[in-house]
Amino acid sequence: MQGSINDDFYTSEAFRAISYVLIAYFACSWLWETIYVLYRHPLRNFPGPKLRLIYPTAFALLDGVTGNHTWQILDWHELYGEVIRSGPNSLSFTCPAAWQDIYGRRGAHELRKSRPTGIKLGPPDILEAGHEAHARYRRLMGPAFSHKAVLRQQPILDKYTYLLLNLIEQKSLGSSPVDFVELFNYTTFDIIGDLAFGASLGGLAKGDTNPWIDNIKRTIKVFPRLALLLRMPKATWVLQRLFFSRLREQQRQHRRYVENLLNHRLSSARESSNIDFVDHFMQAKPDQKGHTDTLTRSELVRNLDTLMVAGSETVATSLSGVTYLLLTQLSCLKQCVSEIDATFEDETQIDAAGVSQLSYLRACLRETLRLYPPVPCTLGRVTGNDQPMGIAGHLVPAQTHVGVPPLAASRASYNWCRPHEFRPERWLPGALIPSSPYYHDRRDAYKPFGYGPRDCIGSNLAWQESSLILARLLWRFDLELHRESQDWMVKQSVFGLWDKPPLWVEVSPRKQREKKNKSGS
Repeated sequence: MQGSINDDFYTSEAFRAISYVLIAYFACSWLWETIYVLYRHPLRNFPGPKLRLIYPTAFALLDGVTGNHTWQILDWHELYGEVIRSGPNSLSFTCPAAWQDIYGRRGAHELRKSRPTGIKLGPPDILEAGHEAHARYRRLMGPAFSHKAVLRQQPILDKYTYLLLNLIEQKSLGSSPVDFVELFNYTTFDIIGDLAFGASLGGLAKGDTNPWIDNIKRTIKVFPRLALLLRMPKATWVLQRLFFSRLREQQRQHRRYVENLLNHRLSSARESSNIDFVDHFMQAKPDQKGHTDTLTRSELVRNLDTLMVAGSETVATSLSGVTYLLLTQLSCLKQCVSEIDATFEDETQIDAAGVSQLSYLRACLRETLRLYPPVPCTLGRVTGNDQPMGIAGHLVPAQTHVGVPPLAASRASYNWCRPHEFRPERWLPGALIPSSPYYHDRRDAYKPFGYGPRDCIGSNLAWQESSLILARLLWRFDLELHRESQDWMVKQSVFGLWDKPPLWVEVSPRKQREKKNKSGS
């Protein structure tokens, strides 16, 4: 009897009426929201992809699966121009002036960061800290990354560069191709570990993967997907909890690695006499009022945690990128090798001072950072709460998410001549001559290390590390790209950082070397 009553209800006119009302309600809600977003919203006059504005949640989920959003931003800028509406309440800029307006200081203030992750495992690090806390971190941590401090770390860079070269020789025996992505990750992780804690992590010595590196790779993939979920107002709490739980555990594991290393560093005899990051960060420094200040234990752990990722993954990405690009442009490779041969008579002469004089090699690195920026996605900011502000000549409403996507700014055809081609000569002095095809390149659109008070604190170290490793690598080996990696960089996915597949390279000892012209002619 009960079942019959229920069946009667579901076939009744009342049920049909309720269903129609609900359908009409949701349809009208969607229609009203669509009309508002497209025709009534304060950003309605900025061009952008209409479907993306109407269905932001669906597209955000798709982005989290495909990792294509960074490339789509570039396509949209090519279609719509320098300023686009990339989301219902978001604007994306690729013009040079936007870097200063968005990331620079405005008096004593700066735009706040957008879309925090909501994951709190201790005090905020140097990336997430507020204005005052960030300035304090830069004052306490900056001396470790000064030009003078980086030059003092030459012995550490030498040690791991030679370990890398020796490991490449071992792995290339029998003409087997070598995965340079893997080896560069070992190298940069060992280097940043020694710089931070004064001890080797053993990746290159063992020639095998490190559980810590594996955990970092997993975290890098999960973290931006979680950030996408947090951007979606209608994301289900179940999905958020699932990602939160997974990411929290990976972050806790990463934090335990750092704490164990720090405990060992503070309780054991030093392996070397070099001044490491722990020395720098624990040294008391005067604050603005003249009082001594230093990082607390929890702040020390939190920032060392961040530096282990930021200081290894980004440099490994740059080295992988420049290797691939040189091996696909053999004329550039030949010129780079010739410059190294003409500058040094012996491998032991290749040092920080010497590589700083390699103008073509450094141009190759600059061009790599343009085509393949280590952090390709937008670092978002939010305009103030009270009134509109000017950004690159446009009046932007309050509480709007804004940013410059590095990949799009560095590849947009209106910013660069031959934007998708590897052309190191655009960074040489000859490019500044009016007859050069690269004379009109908008070089101020290129900011691979960010801009303003929150630019990359480790840029000096990154330049020295990548220049030294590349110069010694090309001095010792002949390299050829393996057929499996011919399209290695083509439409590579981005999940916060690049999702790099293996980069297979065939390696052999240098067969011939151009002699240095001692006469200088």
